[in-house]
Amino acid sequence: MSKYYAILTKTFSIQNYLFSGGKLKDISNASERLDLLWSSVLQKVEAIVGKPNQIIRKAGGAFYALYNEQQQAQRFQNLWTLLLPQYLPNIHCVCVITEDEDDFAAFEKGLQKLQTQRNQLPITLPLANPLMRLTPRTGQPAIEQEKIGKDKQGEWLDAATRTKRHNTRATTQTLTSKFTNAKNIEWPKDLEEQFKPDHLHGSNVAYVHIDGNGMGSILNQIKQKRCIQTFFKFSEELQDICIKSAQNATETILIPNTRLGLEPKSKSKVNWMPARPLVLGGDDITLIIRADLALAFTQAFITKFENNSEECLKNISNFTKDPTALPTKLTACAGIAFVKINHPAREAYQLAESLCKYAKKQAKKNQQTTSPPIIPSAIAFHRLTSSLAEDYEQNILPQELTVDWTQNTKLQLTLGAYGVGHCDKQLKAKIEPLETLAKLLVSTDIPWGPLRALATALYQQPTQAQEYYQRWYDNLNKQDPTLKEEINQAFTKLLKDYPAKAKTNPFPLQTVNDKLNTSPIGDLLALCHILQQWQCIKEKTDLNAQHPQPKQEAQPA
Repeated sequence: MSKYYAILTKTFSIQNYLFSGGKLKDISNASERLDLLWSSVLQKVEAIVGKPNQIIRKAGGAFYALYNEQQQAQRFQNLWTLLLPQYLPNIHCVCVITEDEDDFAAFEKGLQKLQTQRNQLPITLPLANPLMRLTPRTGQPAIEQEKIGKDKQGEWLDAATRTKRHNTRATTQTLTSKFTNAKNIEWPKDLEEQFKPDHLHGSNVAYVHIDGNGMGSILNQIKQKRCIQTFFKFSEELQDICIKSAQNATETILIPNTRLGLEPKSKSKVNWMPARPLVLGGDDITLIIRADLALAFTQAFITKFENNSEECLKNISNFTKDPTALPTKLTACAGIAFVKINHPAREAYQLAESLCKYAKKQAKKNQQTTSPPIIPSAIAFHRLTSSLAEDYEQNILPQELTVDWTQNTKLQLTLGAYGVGHCDKQLKAKIEPLETLAKLLVSTDIPWGPLRALATALYQQPTQAQEYYQRWYDNLNKQDPTLKEEINQAFTKLLKDYPAKAKTNPFPLQTVNDKLNTSPIGDLLALCHILQQWQCIKEKTDLNAQHPQPKQEAQPA
């Protein structure tokens, strides 16, 4: 009886590879090279070895396939492990071969072998020794000094950073082309020059990380049917859904907010995108984006992701053992970290990832009790004001966002995860009324002095904080009663018991238990700060465009 030979290769710790070094140019080049790994590099290997008889998965940093000949599978493994360290030095990639008379059994053995060998760290060359120079950015052995101009020498580079700096675009589809094929569009690779408009020094950008919900349970349902074709079909359609959702969010949010500028090399006029994608594979997406567009982009992506997934799951359910066990649509959770434009990229991403994990945890607590259960889509965000980006749930939430409210109770200055998309009814707090509140406060002539004082008093004197808010609330009623009513309506959508409590104390607050209260005031002030900052930037930029400053002539020595 003939056997099947499963070849499985997967990259692990992708973030460590992407964010080592910290420069956006290196990160973006690394993301493009990683994206091309499963297209141009894989095609070269297949041209020598031969194409597999069945592809199981080719997305999300993984490639699973079946060969009917052992020699072909062995040649693939040998050639792949030879080329990969040259193309992506220092990346952690595992490549295994398993065999069985049943195709799905060979595939399952490969998955188990992957999990076993992922803990065996690869040997990276060259090996460091006491006499070897180390690079200042990564601490890895230096192999080359970067050249700047004819006579000047730049920083020392390790093997991985050198390949990132010397990256050249291939003719196949790159990572950025998955977001849009619009012409005269340029994606920035420099946060300090290409990314920012004028007057952006010290401003915020957002690191966004989005991840699908419940993928493990869906894959388990597919595995029970033990059908290779179904597994491949779902993997392929999931990648297509993610790309289409990213394209929709790009067209609706990013392209209308492009900025006219000059391309560095040709000096021709181009439209600079207000974002830079870093990862788009499987059900994951990571990007750096202009702070005021982060929530809008995330909502557009998740909404389209939910809509596009309905037809996919309907087709997949016909090939599963229990069609009723699959949800009717896919959902996703997101973490958004608002940080200074010069904040270390690795720390900012880790904060966004921990926010996404927290949003997933809160969403699972509020999943539907009906069968099949659907985990609602949710967003958790945080504006970092300290120098260290720690884990959100373990450090930031209890230490920075929790204050003493009374002698026996605590107050969290956030409602946690906010519902988004079509499946947000399970979550108590929704993101739309919070955005409405922030836009109302920024777009009107409301005095900001009491609100700034409130932000400080919340951490020092909670009783005085309530007095500040009461004073601001009373003045608002005298200044614009209609606006006050709109603010009350938005708070009512956020907090169910707000109308009853507002009659005696208008401070937005809801009770969780005897020892904990929560309030959206911290999230509201963070959004207001970001929107107000970008509004000021836009006004200054438009003013300079209308009245450009005259060029100063050089003074004679």
